[in-house]
Amino acid sequence: MRKATLIFFFIFCHALLGAQEDVTTFGLMVKPIIPSNILRAGDVSIKSERSNINLNMTQKVGYSFGMIIRMGITKNWTFETGLNYTKRNFSVNLVDDDLLFDDDLDFAIFGYELPFMAILNIQLGNQVFMNTAFGGSIDMYPRYANDFGDDNVFYIYTRRQLVYQPALIANVGWEYRTNENGIWYLGGSFHRPFIAVYKATVGYVADNYTDHSTTFLTGNYLTIDLRYFFHEEPVKRKTREQRRKEREEEQKKKDVFYRPGVDGLK
Repeated sequence: MRKATLIFFFIFCHALLGAQEDVTTFGLMVKPIIPSNILRAGDVSIKSERSNINLNMTQKVGYSFGMIIRMGITKNWTFETGLNYTKRNFSVNLVDDDLLFDDDLDFAIFGYELPFMAILNIQLGNQVFMNTAFGGSIDMYPRYANDFGDDNVFYIYTRRQLVYQPALIANVGWEYRTNENGIWYLGGSFHRPFIAVYKATVGYVADNYTDHSTTFLTGNYLTIDLRYFFHEEPVKRKTREQRRKEREEEQKKKDVFYRPGVDGLK
């Protein structure tokens, strides 16, 4: 019974699939990063060396934006790639119960992303489509290290793990396709690097001691995706028969202008 249900489900979905076959289009994308503890995309675990010091690191609202190139491979599948700039924002709160010290320190990490995704399209109406996507990304972090805060009181030092890092991307969204004004898209994405992207050290200098606490930034984040694709007409692919006839026509034209042994090339 379960197998029959799955087979029926896939047949039903296949009947509703609808990508823009033979269409290659250019798009723009903006993705606000949403802080959330789901899938480790929010608070960061960090423990101080001293019991009187409480540390809490949270991810704040960030953003990612860039360009997208979408290629319709078949009626069912679409391929996307592009180039994005991403800024992840964080905040560290430190409380020293002994000295009644309470302060917040904001910092950010910057990077570039080269995503590549395979997209499955499901048609919900004449112009409304739902799609799910899964793929990867090559992330680049140009800055080796960053210093934030006052080195004499409260500071954070971040150091990247690797310049280039692979990551996984999962996406779901809905789009409205117009006949002449392009495609409007709303969805959500999850970005997960394979390893931590930065190592962070929080430093705190008190009257009679110095505390250093270390943690790793996973780089995971959730986003709301806003995209717009410009309108493009499908590229008409020629069939094998059409290509054969064109070759025959070209050969006939050559035979008319060239008769070997008679008058040569005219």
